[in-house]
Amino acid sequence: MIDIKTVLITGASSGIGAAVTFRLLREGYIVVATSRSMENLRNTFSKERIENPNLVLVEMDVSDSRDIEVAFQNLESRNICIDVLINNAGYGLTGFWETISNDELLKQFETNVFGLVEVTRKVLPSMQRRNKGKIINIGSVLGRFSVPWNGAYSASKFAVEGFSESLRYEMHGTGISVTIIEPGLVNTNFKENQIESVKVMKGHTARVKKTLRNLRGEGSDPMRVANLVVRIIKNRNPRLRYIVGWDARTLIFLKNILPAAIFEHLVRKFTMN
Repeated sequence: MIDIKTVLITGASSGIGAAVTFRLLREGYIVVATSRSMENLRNTFSKERIENPNLVLVEMDVSDSRDIEVAFQNLESRNICIDVLINNAGYGLTGFWETISNDELLKQFETNVFGLVEVTRKVLPSMQRRNKGKIINIGSVLGRFSVPWNGAYSASKFAVEGFSESLRYEMHGTGISVTIIEPGLVNTNFKENQIESVKVMKGHTARVKKTLRNLRGEGSDPMRVANLVVRIIKNRNPRLRYIVGWDARTLIFLKNILPAAIFEHLVRKFTMN
C-alpha cells in the first residue's frame, strides 16, 4: 500500500461524500471533509468529530474562489498536507436548454467544473514537490453520453471527463495519478435536490417530474463508490476511468456497440415518452 495518509474531499456532508468520509475514517486516514455548510458537516459527523481525531471539518464553497483560498490558508496554518484529493461537490441543473438562463448555467459550471479545477490547482504544487499524490474526480455516466433535460449537468460532467483525461497526461511521470469515477444512479439525496432546480418548457413539467420520481429508490449504494475510492487510493497504478453500477455499465456498453440511431431511440423512449 502506498503511504498516503491525508485525504481532502469536497461535498462531504451528504450522499457519496459522506459515505466516502465514513469509509476512509474506518481505514485510518486523516480526512479533511469540506462542505459549503459547516452546520451540515457538524450534523452529519456529530459523533465522529468528537470521537475521531482524524476528522477535520472545513467550510468551503467550491464555487467561491475566496472561500477556497481561505480554506487552504487554514489548512496550511495547521500544517495539513493533502495526499489525496477527492473532487465530489456538485449538483444537477435540470431543464430544457431554451429555458435555462445564463446565470443558472454559469452556477452549474462554477460548482461542477470551475471549482473542481481550482481546488485541484491548490493541491498540485505540494503533490509535485513530494512526487506523489492522487486526484479522484467523481464524474457521472452522463459525462459519457447525454439525455434530454439534463444537458447542463451532462455538459459539466463532459468537461470533468476532458479535464481529468488531459490532467492525467500532464501528470505522467510526476507520481501523481488522476482518476475519474463514473457512477450511474446512486441512492443519495442528489435526485431530490435536483428536482428543486427543474425549469422546463410548458407541457413537459409532469413528464420530467414523473421520470425523476421513477428514478428515486433505484441505483447503487453510495458505499460502493466509497469502497472503490479506498481501492483506488491503495492501487499503485489506478486506471483513468472506473464505472459504478449495472445501469452505468449497461448504458456505456450499449452506447459503444449500438448504431447511433438505435441508441438515440432508446434514450428518447426512456426519457421523452
